[in-house]
Amino acid sequence: GIAQSIGLQGMGGIGKSILAAAVANHKKIRTAFPDGILWISLGQNPDIFSVQTETIAYLSADEFDIQSPKHGKSILTRLLADKTILLILDDVWDIEHLSHFDLSMAESGLLITTRHAQVLRAVGAEEYEINVLSEEQALELLRRQGRWQQSSLPEQAQKIIQECGFLPLAISMIGASLKGRPANRWQNVLERLQNAELQKIRHVFKDYPYPDLFKALHVSVEVLS
Repeated sequence: GIAQSIGLQGMGGIGKSILAAAVANHKKIRTAFPDGILWISLGQNPDIFSVQTETIAYLSADEFDIQSPKHGKSILTRLLADKTILLILDDVWDIEHLSHFDLSMAESGLLITTRHAQVLRAVGAEEYEINVLSEEQALELLRRQGRWQQSSLPEQAQKIIQECGFLPLAISMIGASLKGRPANRWQNVLERLQNAELQKIRHVFKDYPYPDLFKALHVSVEVLS
């Protein structure tokens, strides 16, 4: 398309990396970038030097004595200059981290996944905000993950997806824990979601903004033997 840089932005557990992987595996995308697709996961506190070193080793059989992230950036820029690649930077938290991966070549593309819209705006990326699921989508995901074969879900399903905040990761976890379980088990899971001891969890993960995911984690761990 027209945009050189595209970003998927949304809260944790919303499915940004899943969507990026779907893009990377799409036949038309692979055709459009004949020199390949590079996937680099950064995270909150990336080791930029190590990431650059691994990427350079992947792109070239030559050995480089990389002195610094700035030097690594210049080598990467040179190696990518004559290629048509798609660079996927997954889970970017900081604008500064992007600066170490220059992709200004016209024939290549950049796909970023991030929780923070300002990261995308800093590089002028075309932004796609990923929101939580609709009610219909959430129920369908719960049905699929729970392998529920009957035409209608148990009556507790509606409240379960609400307790999960319509968040895909939370619904997937709860659905998987319900796989093969009878309908009466759904009530038990719902009650556990409603009564999850979030204060204990919040004490460990201070200021984490997604309590619905914590509830799903709490319940999923509790059902383990």
